[in-house]
Amino acid sequence: MLRTVAGKLVIVSLMVVCFVRGATADPLWAGDRILIDFCDNFAVTIDGSGRQWNQGLNHGSTGTIPNLKNTDGVSTQVGFRSSYWFPSNNAMGLATSALTDYPGFATKDSVFVNIANIPTARGIFNELDTSLTYNLIFYGSRGMTADPRVLQVTIGGVSQSYDAGGTVGEGLVTFTGISPNESGEIVIDFSTPNLGYLGVIELA
Repeated sequence: MLRTVAGKLVIVSLMVVCFVRGATADPLWAGDRILIDFCDNFAVTIDGSGRQWNQGLNHGSTGTIPNLKNTDGVSTQVGFRSSYWFPSNNAMGLATSALTDYPGFATKDSVFVNIANIPTARGIFNELDTSLTYNLIFYGSRGMTADPRVLQVTIGGVSQSYDAGGTVGEGLVTFTGISPNESGEIVIDFSTPNLGYLGVIELA
């Protein structure tokens, strides 16, 4: 009799755990990727490789994007927010990237900062696991230009920059092994000496 009762209790406990897990968003597990397309004309959520894309903030927007989906389409706990974002947008990027496997809908359009107007922006990933480290890729394309189109990206005091124009017409930088702060956030600052373009952020 005691064995039967214990068996019932185990079954009930397992049912409760499954219910809770299914009712909440997942963490970003090892091997997962999050892709965010920053533009004003987001229309495609699944690319030709079957990867889920998230819509980023439009130019001049502020606020939070909660529960970003990984490339398998599963909602995660991870969010992205900004209190001051890129003030302008552009749709003159390359249709085909030689640097990445990103689709044309993600490479052609972007948001940008301008030294003559608002040269800085900030984005924050939140709800990250403080026991893990993360890799981030920042990509932008303005197409080929006579002058450089440089975006500087700074995380934790470390800065890298890429030219989204020039003779190549696209650029990217990668940060690896980034630890969130004690609040589970990664804070990203953007700036430009001329015009700086951002089309995609990848978090893994």
